[in-house]
Amino acid sequence: MQASDFKYNCPSYVKADLYTEKGDKRRDLDPKSAFCLMKEDSLINLDFDSIWGLCENGQVYIQHNTAFDRLIVVGKLCHIIHREEVVDYNSNIGMGVASIPVRREIQVEYIIDLDTGESVPFNEGNLLHFMQDDHILYMQYSALSRKERRKAQYVYLHRYNNENPVYFLITGCHGAPEK
Repeated sequence: MQASDFKYNCPSYVKADLYTEKGDKRRDLDPKSAFCLMKEDSLINLDFDSIWGLCENGQVYIQHNTAFDRLIVVGKLCHIIHREEVVDYNSNIGMGVASIPVRREIQVEYIIDLDTGESVPFNEGNLLHFMQDDHILYMQYSALSRKERRKAQYVYLHRYNNENPVYFLITGCHGAPEK
């Protein structure tokens, strides 16, 4: 599924049609194992980078930084939370011991412009940039101090999406641009 497939409710692949390399139905969205389609009793590998997103149990997951992340807010500006592993080095060991790597998981938030597919970290500056096409909300948000903008960024994300709705086709694939 590409961004336009999502917007036009016209998925390229349905999760129910996806298989593992062993020919079993996929039960998870683990990007470490192959995604395959069954065509005439043959498994065809899908290039992971060609999969924009998948839907499962009414939730939309998009491929982002080699993983599938659930869309938390769906609208003209979508919001996702991506989990990634970072390595810190603990150098306070002493006694001649070199620093020790410590792995931990962090959450990084992103906003995605549904019109362009552009993905940027979710912060007050990037939100302000994407709000430029709504002059009233842009002026209200930009009038706040940076600290106030940080506190209000979720409120303004929802206000922006409410004022600038995205419409999805119910029937799917009608009116979608040719691929």
